[in-house]
Amino acid sequence: MIRRLAFAFFALAGLSAMTAPTHAAPTAAREGSQIVIDFKATINAKSNSDISATTVMHELKGSCRLAAGPLQPFGVLGPTEQQQTAMEKIQPSQDMKDLERKVAACKGNQQCMQRVAMEAAGNPPPEAGGNGGMEGSIQPWFPQSCSGSFRVQDETVTNDPGGEGGGGAYREIRTVSGVNVIPEGGEDGWHGAFLDHDVAKGVASYFFTSAPPMMFVMNSDRTGYQAGKKTSRVSVSFIDTAIPAPFATLKGAPGAGKAVKPVAGGTLTIEWQVRK
Repeated sequence: MIRRLAFAFFALAGLSAMTAPTHAAPTAAREGSQIVIDFKATINAKSNSDISATTVMHELKGSCRLAAGPLQPFGVLGPTEQQQTAMEKIQPSQDMKDLERKVAACKGNQQCMQRVAMEAAGNPPPEAGGNGGMEGSIQPWFPQSCSGSFRVQDETVTNDPGGEGGGGAYREIRTVSGVNVIPEGGEDGWHGAFLDHDVAKGVASYFFTSAPPMMFVMNSDRTGYQAGKKTSRVSVSFIDTAIPAPFATLKGAPGAGKAVKPVAGGTLTIEWQVRK
């Protein structure tokens, strides 16, 4: 699914890759090679109201197999808005003729052909405001399959003083807990982790996605007004908003790391390891 987002731009980017000098990215992995990224994402948060207090502990574990894609001007998520705009302006019949003319004018010169390919992909040469010739330096690692687990340990304590004179006062403790398995689903399943490696800048950007909402058991223990114990099932999301993308950008080739981001009432911590 994520992998297909980039396919529409591959034709032009591929031309750039074919004409790039072989020494352009000495640290790039061989296209199609695979790695596994194992990660643990944890949310610890607290919130309070006038009559209640909630603690949240969510733990998402994942193991994802990734495959190296070709060097290109953009990462796993596809072209930037600027690149997409440039692509949408292309008139195929006219531009292909113009492209063929420019390629022919290069007379086999590889640097000239690379420059033509970069321009066709919406990337200006350095003297025209490019980024120093770094186009086509990003190697995306596409998710092939992921599996994992989602653990929840939430508690809400409510102390309602009731109406005037204390009528209807109660104390209730609600706990939501359990562990659910996230099965492997191939390319159409959950894509928990993927990354981009910018071999020119020497950095890797790590992306993580939340698991789909899952059902957990909720136990309610109430004293006072309408006292009693109840058990039900509720849908729980690992996080109520999207995980920041990228979650971290670190120096070096794809490898182990840890990053912490603030969330409402607490923190989101993700630790990961990379193995073959």
